[in-house]
Amino acid sequence: MSSRFDSFSNKDQTLVVQFSVKHEQNIDCGGGYVKLFPAALEQTEMHGESEYNIMFGPDICGPPTKKVHVIFQYKKKNLQINKDIRCKVSANADLDITLYNF
Repeated sequence: MSSRFDSFSNKDQTLVVQFSVKHEQNIDCGGGYVKLFPAALEQTEMHGESEYNIMFGPDICGPPTKKVHVIFQYKKKNLQINKDIRCKVSANADLDITLYNF
């Protein structure tokens, strides 16, 4: 799913990216990412390897992996935030609505 929006600049300003996720079933292994793409993206040709500016969201795979990825793509290189950002987990974590932001 994708949606085009007006271009903007956050030069000298803080950029906040956030979204909420509610999985319809328990998740054992998977991710839920938001990608912000360059304005030149042809949405009809978008695929998993399309160039993006920011990729952000949870990565859950069993008990050991519950973290949030933040990756900036610059000059065709992935610049991942190496800080360990843990997903918050509750008793019904997979079925709760969770807000992710950075």
